[in-house]
Amino acid sequence: MRICSKLDLLAACLWAGAAVAAVAVSDSLLIRTALGAPMVFLVSGHTVLRAIGVRTGSALQHFVYAVGASLATGIAGGFALNAAGFLTPLGWALWFWVVTAAAALVAAGRRDTPDLPAWPAPARVRLW
Repeated sequence: MRICSKLDLLAACLWAGAAVAAVAVSDSLLIRTALGAPMVFLVSGHTVLRAIGVRTGSALQHFVYAVGASLATGIAGGFALNAAGFLTPLGWALWFWVVTAAAALVAAGRRDTPDLPAWPAPARVRLW
C-alpha cells in the first residue's frame, strides 16, 4: 500500500520557510542546526525526487535517494552561491528554500507524481 498524499510537499515548504526565518532573526546555533540539518540532508532531496518523478520501491530506498539528492542540491548551491557572492548562512537558507519551494510546486502540479512508498510493518517480537 502506497501513500498518495501531497501534504509532505506543504510540510517541506513550511520547514524551509521556518529555516529561513530562524536564520534571518536568530543567532542561536541550536535552532539553526535543528532546522537546517534536515533541510541539507533530507527535505530538499525529497522534494526534488517528487518533482522529477523518481519511483522508489521501499521507504529505505526513497530515504537513501533523498539524502543523495539533497547532497547534490547542496553542492550545486555551493557553486551558485559562490558565483553570486552570497555564501552566507542566509544565502544557504534561501537557496534551500527556493529549491524546496520550486520542486514542491513542480511536484504538486504533476499529474503523475509517484506516490510515497509505504512504511514497512514493524517487526514482530515474541516474548516466549
